[in-house]
Amino acid sequence: MAKHDQVLAELARALPDDREALLDAAKGAVCQFHEAAIVEDMAAFEQARLLREAITWKLNGGSSFGTNAGENSPGYVVERHCAATPGEVPMWGQRGQFIITVRGIRAMIDSGDSFGFGMCHFSFHAVDRSKPFISETGYRSHFMPFPFGYTVKEAAEAVLEEFIESQGRKVIEPRYRDREIPSWIEANDIVAPATYQETNGQGAFGF
Repeated sequence: MAKHDQVLAELARALPDDREALLDAAKGAVCQFHEAAIVEDMAAFEQARLLREAITWKLNGGSSFGTNAGENSPGYVVERHCAATPGEVPMWGQRGQFIITVRGIRAMIDSGDSFGFGMCHFSFHAVDRSKPFISETGYRSHFMPFPFGYTVKEAAEAVLEEFIESQGRKVIEPRYRDREIPSWIEANDIVAPATYQETNGQGAFGF
């Protein structure tokens, strides 16, 4: 048995055998992971990451092979079980979708579960398709080193702020304006204010 599998096997010995209990333990690992990330406790962060991995390992019959082979594989089962409710800001370690607003630009954030090795990923989707965004397609994907000390929302807002500051606003091309909006976003929430305010105090019209 490889050394890493030995570590997972040791952690798995203290875990329950029941499937539902293991999934609940995964939620507990998410909470530990999130709290450790916020307070920048690296040891607790790594321990929670390994615990989540050990849970997936045990659900997969004591193997790391194929844990994400398909939608019903243990890795994806755990991810879905621990996911945040759409519209609510997830904890670190949860997949989630939520909306942020920075300088009048509203973006739906699709956040990965962030249990990767030192990285996290955000997808930015335009909510208001007829208004300026950070790309002509109304979509932007962004990988970044894990932002210890920030919440998921704070990190996403900081990235969006940087995109606006460094690259400005772009008109979404007409062919990308009719992309489907997730059902949890109410239709009347897709009407943005007519103006936005720049940091220099000057107003600008949305279009």
